[in-house]
Amino acid sequence: MKQLIVCFSFAFFILLSVNAQKEVFFSTISRDSVSISNTQGVFIDFAALPGGVGGSFELGYFNEKRMTNTTSLILGGNIYFGKYVKSVIYSGYSDSNSFSRPIYDYGYGMGLSASAEPRWYFMYKNRYEKGRNVKLNTGCFVGLPLDLNTNTLFADSTHFELNSQLTPVLGYRVGFSKHFFMETSLGIGVSLFHLPGLRLTSYFKFKAAYTF
Repeated sequence: MKQLIVCFSFAFFILLSVNAQKEVFFSTISRDSVSISNTQGVFIDFAALPGGVGGSFELGYFNEKRMTNTTSLILGGNIYFGKYVKSVIYSGYSDSNSFSRPIYDYGYGMGLSASAEPRWYFMYKNRYEKGRNVKLNTGCFVGLPLDLNTNTLFADSTHFELNSQLTPVLGYRVGFSKHFFMETSLGIGVSLFHLPGLRLTSYFKFKAAYTF
């Protein structure tokens, strides 16, 4: 699993370096007028499960609306296929000096997910002024995705279950044309369905999207 994530990341950064060449253009637009664009389309991505023990492939729709010149709100929904966590068993302290790791019970199938993510493209204006690629909001970003998913479509589900997490992420997007981009993001989040207890969850996504 870790080798797969490394391969995805390595391939992405090769594409990033190839696409990082300067685009020569002349513009009279002032810095205050430089702005990201609205985007919407369909995507496919790979998402890693917490702990690096599995992952899922997702197919969905997204709509990114500009809020300010460098911030946006992304709403989306998808259907995902792969491995999921059916239950987590916390066995507690194994002795006075160590804490045993939780035991995960996994299942396979498909489910539904929805998300909302405020995002800030904090290097966008600098990229524009230097004549670098800014297609489809290319550049570094920080985001705060709120993900909600359900197990209602899993064949071996015995009851309805919702899961949700809120995750600060750091990522990078590369636009290759007017209609195609790729991006990757990672972070550490909090499971909202286990509050007031604190359950941290890892986050990694590698996405390819086609915009309308």
